[in-house]
Amino acid sequence: MKYIGGIALLAVIIALVLMNPSMKISREKSGVKISGTITDVYLGCLVDANCQITLGGKTTIIFASGRRVKNVEDASGTEIGAMIGFGDGLYKDGDRFIGKRVEAFVAEAGENLYTLEGSGDYYIKLLD
Repeated sequence: MKYIGGIALLAVIIALVLMNPSMKISREKSGVKISGTITDVYLGCLVDANCQITLGGKTTIIFASGRRVKNVEDASGTEIGAMIGFGDGLYKDGDRFIGKRVEAFVAEAGENLYTLEGSGDYYIKLLD
């Protein structure tokens, strides 16, 4: 019985380490800097206008939504930050990015929720 309890405890410790390896969040004047490991990719924007990645199992960054992106012809839209290093692969096979490290500069949108919307200076950069 002790052996099973020890294995369960070890499994919990390993899961916690994998879910949040060196997650860093720092607030700056014009946004929030975050670095961490992608633990989930949700591509619902193809259906419900919301695409997001999750870092460390709890910090979510929305990278696409149903809002119109600001461009040269029509400045009435919302400015959206950049996805750097992903190519179009995130939309084709998002799961292959799980376990990859990223750095982001984003806007705070709620508790453990961030977004690329609001500034062209925001970004999510793939590090590995």
